[in-house]
Amino acid sequence: MIEKILQFLNNNFIASKLKQISPLPNDKTLHYLYGTLIYLLIAIYNPIIAIISILLIAVGKEVYDYFMKDKHTPDIWDIVYTVIVPVVLTVIYIIFK
Repeated sequence: MIEKILQFLNNNFIASKLKQISPLPNDKTLHYLYGTLIYLLIAIYNPIIAIISILLIAVGKEVYDYFMKDKHTPDIWDIVYTVIVPVVLTVIYIIFK
């Protein structure tokens, strides 16, 4: 099921246009976009729960990639690109709370 969702996300309109909107590799741009989107959806209710969720999702995805090396490549930079915007937004939230 996860494979089908990831395949759909990688083949959608946004993914096909990523090279036009970002100098980063498609994989890193997708981590950046989806990490930010998921964070924002959860942060509507609670930004602290949102950042914890994003950290767990990002690390969990790379652990999954580590154990499925035949189909995936684990990369610490995927975690960084997934959480960078959520971390900045959470810091801003805490400062201006």
